Amino acid sequence: MVKQGQYAKTSKHVHQRDNFKVKRQSQDRLIDSEQAADFLLVRYALTTKQSLPKELRETNQRFLQELTPGILANGEVKPALQSVIVNASSRVPWQFWAQVSLAWPLMKKFLKREVPAIPLTSRVYLKDFPTSSEVNHLLALEFAHQAAALTLLKGHQGHQSQQLAQQLVEQFEQDGQLKWLAIQALLAPFPFPIDQALDEATLSWLRQLVIFDPVSYRLPK
Repeated sequence: MVKQGQYAKTSKHVHQRDNFKVKRQSQDRLIDSEQAADFLLVRYALTTKQSLPKELRETNQRFLQELTPGILANGEVKPALQSVIVNASSRVPWQFWAQVSLAWPLMKKFLKREVPAIPLTSRVYLKDFPTSSEVNHLLALEFAHQAAALTLLKGHQGHQSQQLAQQLVEQFEQDGQLKWLAIQALLAPFPFPIDQALDEATLSWLRQLVIFDPVSYRLPK
């Protein structure tokens, strides 16, 4: 029979060993910063992607891939989003942003929940989250610049283009909502050129995206 003193001593050693195991397992679960983007993408596929309508899933997965490097760099969401909108707009049709806007409330919840949970040595805590109205305003600004550049002849761009863009912003949004009918009227006459050299999955996605109609679309309840 084990004496009380021996039992206490043994229990202490077991407890210390168990604590070591917990700490070791916790450390083993950490990932490198280079893996963080892929980790977040997997989490999206397992969670929020399943909650989105099928027609919005692929667009928002690709949007997340564009947004992730910026938000992981310093945790500031709005500047990262603004940069993505400016830099990615030449590579996607305007309907891409319609689908991003529609899914933003869900995507915002996903980012708030999942980014701080990425098992990094130094966790990333997000700040400066734009509201849906702020996202729509950033998109209205980009649409206005695109429409002004497409509408004016190259020789008349510059100051005139800026003036027209300012006027168009007022036509493209109202009370925090985007006016898709006005946006569509100015941007639809300029079809997005799809690069046929892209992989088949991207081609298929883009072909569906360019016929997406945000004017008539309604999110399923």
